[in-house]
Amino acid sequence: MQAGKLHSNAAGYCRVTALIAMHSPILAVILAEYAYAQLSWQRPDVQLPLPPRTYSALGFDPVLSFLVVFGGRGSDGAPFGDTWVLDWNASQWYNATSTNDPSPRYGMSYGMYNRQLYIFGGCSSESTCYNDVWRFSASSFNWLRVNITDGFLPSPRRNAMGGIAPQSHLMVVSCGWNGGYLSDTFMLDLEYDRWIELESTMFVYSPWSPHPRVFAASTMISPTKMFVFGGCTKHGPCPGRDAWIFNGDASRWTTLDFCFDARREATAALINWNGTTFIVVFGGVITGLQYFSQTVQTFENVAILDTVSSQWSVKRMSGPTPGNRIGNSIAALSRGGALLFGGQSASNGTYLNDIWVLSGNPAASSENNGSCFGWFTLSLIGVHGLLMFIAFGIVLFIGSSMAHYVVAVATPNRCQWQYWHTAIEVASSKWSILRVHHLLQIVGTVLALFGFASGLLLISTTDTGHFRSVHGCLGLAVLLLLLVQAILPPM
Repeated sequence: MQAGKLHSNAAGYCRVTALIAMHSPILAVILAEYAYAQLSWQRPDVQLPLPPRTYSALGFDPVLSFLVVFGGRGSDGAPFGDTWVLDWNASQWYNATSTNDPSPRYGMSYGMYNRQLYIFGGCSSESTCYNDVWRFSASSFNWLRVNITDGFLPSPRRNAMGGIAPQSHLMVVSCGWNGGYLSDTFMLDLEYDRWIELESTMFVYSPWSPHPRVFAASTMISPTKMFVFGGCTKHGPCPGRDAWIFNGDASRWTTLDFCFDARREATAALINWNGTTFIVVFGGVITGLQYFSQTVQTFENVAILDTVSSQWSVKRMSGPTPGNRIGNSIAALSRGGALLFGGQSASNGTYLNDIWVLSGNPAASSENNGSCFGWFTLSLIGVHGLLMFIAFGIVLFIGSSMAHYVVAVATPNRCQWQYWHTAIEVASSKWSILRVHHLLQIVGTVLALFGFASGLLLISTTDTGHFRSVHGCLGLAVLLLLLVQAILPPM
């Protein structure tokens, strides 16, 4: 039965769904995505024998209607190395764990190709990460390590961006974490088992590429086009709220307009509705003191990107939702929806092992105030940048210019010492320019100190040392010179 007939005959569709539900309640939920016009969540009523976890790999075989779950991280911090297969039609779980499985790990890059689940990398601890590639066949319940010797092999990592687009044979792996931020981008050709390096490094001060990051919401739009939003950035905000699209064919990044509020560990789901592709961003958390005016969002609010027009909208979900969570896994369904598994509740920290199906028309969902959030959000990094700009770009610059002006006007020949005394006499009245210069230097120094303090507070909310960057080292050196200049008496 075709999807168009299901839409045109709702009553007949409901009867078909009811018959299927008698034998496979989960499959009925998948088919029900065509009965809902608006974007909505549906939770299948099925027992889940596998333990709760975060950062697992997830894949769906559309031919066998098998869902595959591998690995992840438990509530005790230990990695899982088990493999579970859910038969959608029979509503039956199978433990497919064997001695030939990949080592226990979490935070893998993953995706489906040729009805097989591919995984790359992941970590078993903070100090032990991998860069191997494995594939799992749902038809044989077997894992096979893919030995790749051709091309540039990526370094071990976890929580990288990318994945495999639907009907694609290319896996993209970008950035990630291995004791520090990684800034390269690779593509694995699964047909020829060959790695291709697309980008060796990201320049953190370039306006044409994003900061290296981890815990970003990411999904593949097409075989070589990747969407990225938020996450924790190197020498930048954590979480961030910038959004980018990477074109692997040209190795070029394109920035998108600001829309959603800042989040880390949010989820990006690719939804195809009647030939139009949308990206739905939801979930995630905000931690620390970085944002002062951050809008508190409920899980019903999602950001939707039309990949054709690159236009954002913020809309409200209808019906029940999985709740705000992090570390969950996402997989695309063959009929245009997406499936969510597990994760950790962002409200109470509970580890989860439930399954939800996201389906419907993103464009038909109700608007939330009809627009995106503004581009400006008051944050620590914003306060730091604003104070430093006012101090060095305005106050200290004007003060220094006034001092040079006084000396230039009052001193015909600066090389002759007797004229210095004349210059000081000319500019030493009660409200002289030189006194204003002194006042501006003091005000500028105080503003710079407050800006430096906000920078230190910003560092305390991130996992990276700021003074290991060029920006941090130069800023510290300039501030020390400013303090020395303020302490030394004028001539």
